[in-house]
Amino acid sequence: MARTLTIDWGEHDLEPRDRRTWLAAWLVDRDGVEGDFFYDGPAGATTTHEIPETAVGMRLRCWPSENPASPNSSAGAGGRPYATKPFWFDTYDGSTVKAAELP
Repeated sequence: MARTLTIDWGEHDLEPRDRRTWLAAWLVDRDGVEGDFFYDGPAGATTTHEIPETAVGMRLRCWPSENPASPNSSAGAGGRPYATKPFWFDTYDGSTVKAAELP
């Protein structure tokens, strides 16, 4: 049976133009080498992904909203993306991962 990963991208309560944009990549080794990307889209959704056999973890990046009035505005972050630390699957218990809570 294939393993799956469910991610809650958060910000469900914000207007679409106020949400961050996320990019997710599989990690293919413990040195943090990235493989294929598996999500490129806005917050406001919960998605489920089949974990490839070669994946040992994942890394997420997010970009702030382009809306200057948003609490997630790119003006406050300088428009720079934020990358999470690697999330390793050896301790993953199958529960929903909350993207915004990853370190």
